[in-house]
Amino acid sequence: MAFEGSDSGNQSSHSTNSVTGNELKAAPQNGDAVSTWNVPCRRVVVKNFLGVYDAKNQALKEELRSHSICLTTDTWTSCQNINYMVITAHFIDAAKHMHKRVLNFCVIPNHSGNNIGKILETCLVEWNLDRVLTVSVDNASAKKVAIKYLKNKMSGWPRKTLFDGRFMHVRCMAHIVNIIVRASLHIMDRSVASIRNDVRYVRSSGQRYDAFKLCVEKEKIPCKKVCVLDVPTRWNSTFIMLDTALELKKAFNRMADEEDARYRSYLDEDEELDDENNQNIEAETQVRQRQARKRVGPPVQADWDKASVFVKFLNVFYDVIVSVSAQLHPTANEAFHDLVTVKAELDELFYKPIDSDSSESEKVLFGMANKMRTKYKKYFRSLDDINELFFVALVLDPRYKLKNFYYVCETMLNMGSEEIKRRSDGVKQLVLDLCDLYATSNSDQIASKRKRSGGEGPSSRPTPSVPTGELTGKRAAMLDLWNK
Repeated sequence: MAFEGSDSGNQSSHSTNSVTGNELKAAPQNGDAVSTWNVPCRRVVVKNFLGVYDAKNQALKEELRSHSICLTTDTWTSCQNINYMVITAHFIDAAKHMHKRVLNFCVIPNHSGNNIGKILETCLVEWNLDRVLTVSVDNASAKKVAIKYLKNKMSGWPRKTLFDGRFMHVRCMAHIVNIIVRASLHIMDRSVASIRNDVRYVRSSGQRYDAFKLCVEKEKIPCKKVCVLDVPTRWNSTFIMLDTALELKKAFNRMADEEDARYRSYLDEDEELDDENNQNIEAETQVRQRQARKRVGPPVQADWDKASVFVKFLNVFYDVIVSVSAQLHPTANEAFHDLVTVKAELDELFYKPIDSDSSESEKVLFGMANKMRTKYKKYFRSLDDINELFFVALVLDPRYKLKNFYYVCETMLNMGSEEIKRRSDGVKQLVLDLCDLYATSNSDQIASKRKRSGGEGPSSRPTPSVPTGELTGKRAAMLDLWNK
């Protein structure tokens, strides 16, 4: 195909007679030299792309084969009722840099455990991976079945899994924290809904948002944050919405006064809400009925007070979510501290005396702590419910080592000295076994024998200090005492 410019340079005509193979020629314009180039055909482009893909795929296979791999996987159903599954590999290279690679993204027929296990097995076979350290999944019962299926299949492979898959199953901490927090959110439904409707009103049009920004200027609020609407099914987004709204509280109140007529008419409208009490469960799909009712609002002082307490209380859980969701640095070494912090915060509120003289906010917090504590104990009743690799990661962190494990068990978990010594001995032995395992797998000769003494109590060796400036609550207090 040739493009021929007209004298004016703004018209072109197509000529099919000048097509020769894949050659594309441009006619000279305004005295320019002839420009000729070859454009590959569709088949050549596809062939080149596939060649690049095969080369990259082979290079990635060789790279993955040289590392121990940790997998994460998740499944979900789209709004079109299509089931999806993703499998991601995580590893650390020789330069101590973290990497993650998506190995598979596919449509699955259902969310059954055996089906998920088969897809995991197929993925490992296709990528020729057998050094799988852990598989992180959410706490659904189907995922437990999938991990059990995978461990049974991998037990017959030439290269045995680490300690026969004893540490393979890792429950997603972010998912469990989400379950724990959501167990108590309904207590704050009315207050959260009233503030959410304020934010929704502001964000419903550009004109209203401009009017709100003017209210912020008039109130001389130093906050530069932008109010955002939350996703009701994600409590951390609700936390961010409330945290920002509290800082802009004066602007919200001023806006309601200045736009009283329009604001009141907005609240008088019907809205559709998910009725949690009317649910039909059919083939693992939850069908929620719609119920129309008036919008909740405007928020009164009691709503703002509850939101303030709510935000202060959930700040600890939000910090945990941010901590475990980091992608550019390891997080396993902080997992034990995260779990202990959550337990300490819940216990403090649960055992705080509540009587008729207690404030409404204190009663609300007690109710939330009670429900969340019940959920927490379901997943982490004792140290036996925590994957032992989290303890190993803590010990390998030069800021903590085995001494910190002993310290946390003694000061935060109130364990007896004999129990602490027994668990410390177990953690130390596991660290030594893992070191020997890696030494034998990476060297032809076994590393020199180490003298394996019994478990150590707190040692007097100095430990690098831990920064606590960005932390709050029990976590900051625990690390501050540890530094001292």
